[in-house]
Amino acid sequence: MEREVCVSYLDLNNDRENNNRSRPDPVTSCFITDPIHGEIEVPVVCQAFLHSLEFDRLRSIKQLGCSHYVFPGAKHCRLEHSLGVMHLAGQFLQHLMLKRPGCASKEDRLCVMLAGLLHDLGHGPFSHLWEWFVREARPEAKWNHEATSLQLLDNMVQEYNLLPILEEHGLTAKDVIFIKELICGPLQKKDSEWPYEGRGPEKYFLYEFIANKISSVDVDKWDYMLRDAAAMESHGKILFNYKKFINNSDITELEGKMRLCLRDKQKENLGYLFQDRARLHKNYYQENTVKVVDRMMMDAFLLADPYLNILGSKDDAARFIRISEACDNIETFLKLSDDFLLRSIQFSSQSDLEPARALVRRIASRNFYKLLGEVPISGTTMDAQTCKRQIDNMLKEDRNASIKNEDIIVCGKKIGSLGDQNMQEKVIFVDKDNFLLQRPVAEVMKAAPCFETLLVICKRDQMDTLAIEEAKDIFKEWSEKYNAELAKKATKET
Repeated sequence: MEREVCVSYLDLNNDRENNNRSRPDPVTSCFITDPIHGEIEVPVVCQAFLHSLEFDRLRSIKQLGCSHYVFPGAKHCRLEHSLGVMHLAGQFLQHLMLKRPGCASKEDRLCVMLAGLLHDLGHGPFSHLWEWFVREARPEAKWNHEATSLQLLDNMVQEYNLLPILEEHGLTAKDVIFIKELICGPLQKKDSEWPYEGRGPEKYFLYEFIANKISSVDVDKWDYMLRDAAAMESHGKILFNYKKFINNSDITELEGKMRLCLRDKQKENLGYLFQDRARLHKNYYQENTVKVVDRMMMDAFLLADPYLNILGSKDDAARFIRISEACDNIETFLKLSDDFLLRSIQFSSQSDLEPARALVRRIASRNFYKLLGEVPISGTTMDAQTCKRQIDNMLKEDRNASIKNEDIIVCGKKIGSLGDQNMQEKVIFVDKDNFLLQRPVAEVMKAAPCFETLLVICKRDQMDTLAIEEAKDIFKEWSEKYNAELAKKATKET
């Protein structure tokens, strides 16, 4: 009789301490109850990764960074999202395999599901905020979470000796490469026209599942939009219907590659995907107060970075490792989580960390930076750097100003946009007579709001009312000049 074996995290941890690197060895699939998708089946080979300390760390990484300071329900984590992406990827490919027998194998499906499960392994504390922090603290590092996801995948296969269990289910070292390509695209530039090693052009459509570099339509978005809306909205209403999308999907040959295609009657439904995404960004992900809290948390990390010593190992306790350097070493990186980092700052006693502690206290007490105003800049040459420079020059000219240059910050906000390359790519539709219709992504998403603004923010304490009023006056003066210049330019053009 088959039985399900669940290896506990404690067992894995003891193995590590005893230098006995073993792997979990479940025998049957298990089921997990998910608040969005209901019962999710986790294949045995996926459990081998699920039952690991590396994956368990995602419980401590909030999906939406600092959003819970504004929307208290937004406390779900990267782990549950990863399970959701795995589930949707498996559902989607299962539909295509039934519709087009032979288009993919069960091994292909396992690889796609594993890519969905592991695609976010490399996220740092507070998710995307950590990438922005590292970029600002160490511009030369050029770090991104996808690269660390691939490193962690390699480490897990080696550390837990997972290749044998992969082989038991028909997967090889080449399939590990395929999983990595599904997560982040081609691993290296090649002279040949075909950039992938894991699969050939006849299975190109599989590369459109997890991280679609062409149209940006992928199961990753389907899950996070449903999950985030359920956490932040009273009814969690998403117009896009992924089930209709799946049921109306097919594959077709185009320019020597097998590609995903969609019935033309689903064009409106696909448009809803981009509308929903833009609405979530506007009302939640990039809501003004969320952007302010993000900036405050980032400033707290930047202030703590030169002094916070929480990452040294037992073997090298004397070496100071900045938190922004954690991504340089996997073992160090795995120590970081939202609460561990935040509480380490909050409860530290070092005098050098007082500025960072003060900012964390301000966030907790909702003494946020003051938003002075929001300026639309779509279709103009204005950007955050130019705006900041112009305001700094105004402050230099006003010798009586108590507001200093460092008190004013400018943050950009972009809603509804995709990369230039994505906008130029085409979605493949097919009509009832199987005639292919290619439509630019920009056309499909044209109903979605798309705009860019700048947020001008004052960092002074809200109790400093005189300074805040002075900052408001400075912003008003700058915005009047900016609007006058725009009007003058518009007059000349007409």
